[in-house]
Amino acid sequence: MSTPQPPKVELADLSPLLLKKERATASFDVPLLIDVIHGSRDQQARRKHLLHLVINDPVLCDRDMISRNHKERYEKALEKSHAYAKLLETHHITDPDEQTYVYYAIGEPLPIDVHRSMFIPTLQNQMDDEQQAIWVPKATSFQITGAYAQTELGTHQLFLVLFRAFGCVHLLLLWLNSQPKLGHGSNVQGIETTAHYDKNTQEFVLNSPTLTSRKWWPGGLGKTANHCVLHARLLLDGKDRGVQAFLVPLRDTRTHETLPGITLGDIGPKIGFQSVDNGYVCTKDVLVQQHGAFLLKCLHNRRAPPTTSTPGLNLLEFLHVDAHSKCAASHPSDVRRPDVLLRAFQVRALELLVRADAHSQSLHHLTQASVAHAEWVVLSCFYAGVKDIKDGNLKLAMLQLWQLYGLWRLQANLGEFRLADHLSSTQGTWVQDQLLALLPLVRRNAVALVDGFGLSDFELNSTIGRYDGDIYRALVARAAAEPLNQTDVVPGYHQWLQPLLSAKL
Repeated sequence: MSTPQPPKVELADLSPLLLKKERATASFDVPLLIDVIHGSRDQQARRKHLLHLVINDPVLCDRDMISRNHKERYEKALEKSHAYAKLLETHHITDPDEQTYVYYAIGEPLPIDVHRSMFIPTLQNQMDDEQQAIWVPKATSFQITGAYAQTELGTHQLFLVLFRAFGCVHLLLLWLNSQPKLGHGSNVQGIETTAHYDKNTQEFVLNSPTLTSRKWWPGGLGKTANHCVLHARLLLDGKDRGVQAFLVPLRDTRTHETLPGITLGDIGPKIGFQSVDNGYVCTKDVLVQQHGAFLLKCLHNRRAPPTTSTPGLNLLEFLHVDAHSKCAASHPSDVRRPDVLLRAFQVRALELLVRADAHSQSLHHLTQASVAHAEWVVLSCFYAGVKDIKDGNLKLAMLQLWQLYGLWRLQANLGEFRLADHLSSTQGTWVQDQLLALLPLVRRNAVALVDGFGLSDFELNSTIGRYDGDIYRALVARAAAEPLNQTDVVPGYHQWLQPLLSAKL
């Protein structure tokens, strides 16, 4: 008698089973990780309620944005902007964190993205009480819409042209490092837009004196905003007093038509953010006066510089380490130790900063120093979060993930960590060995760690990222909804393809 064979499982049904098996290997309870990320169960219940408000809204529930072009996505996003504002008003959602959660649950950036994330905070943080009383209520109630116009045409366009001309990134970097500042891009000190103060009229006269001085890329600037915070060089008594921020009207608040002296529009299609009107603006003899007194007051009575610390972390702590210290690891597993990893990232950040200071005109060295500092900050904050976890199993799993991240970044930039021989060649080989040793430990928790973000299928809007793993049926269903498949014969067939097929060439 033949041995009974197990029932054959179709490939389409295998993926959900494999995902279920992966979840069973987790060494911690996923709800505990969701608690760490999203807070108490009451907070999670509130978050779920807010999500369902979006899901049940006839406009905000839309998830077909990928099938639209730039113009269509922008127009639909305007409708969503209106629906978002009305939802907040109808349900009395006034908490900024809750407003932000609702916004991100919508699933794509809206034309009001910069209005809510940069324009309003700038008014709140940089205006005096008298100005705030006038402008902040208008902005928060959408009586005005705003953009944040800092970035100028400059560097990022020039870089692409130069890259094509040189054909090699190394040659391009060498050339750039030998040049004075080219254009502005996001280099604030290189801003070319000017603001001349006229003492007679007590007005600031804004001008874009060069082609590259026009603001380029700010979200919402092209078609949505009727005001903007515009950064320009203040010229007072013939002296350059540095970059200042100006609140500039762009469009008539009744007709939305562009105001005299303002030239603005959308920069066109780009990779990502197709639903947002990233725009350009240039000014010619535009007069601004509504906050001149405050600006001059700040100029003569400068505020204290902002703090460099965040709760539990001094962002400049790395400056006090010994740049010539040696790694304390005496055994391969020592390179996983938090004190060893954190000190290695501190020394690297300091060493690269010293080198950048010695080559102050080099964009290459400045970029290296910036990335090194950012990675130390990320690693430090990550570890601070791991230490706060109470559950032992979850804490161990997150510590292993933290170690994997740290060793991955260390190995990827090993040469920088070996500057001044902080790591020896032997210790350098331990890094990869320990990274590989961590992979199977983190592997068992890979799916559970992703589940720990607590994201719903609605929020992900992904056929292959769905929670149940039933990806093949989801792919077929998504293809069936493709607009091209709504008709068997596409309209262009009779006009273009049929004549070509029937032609006698």
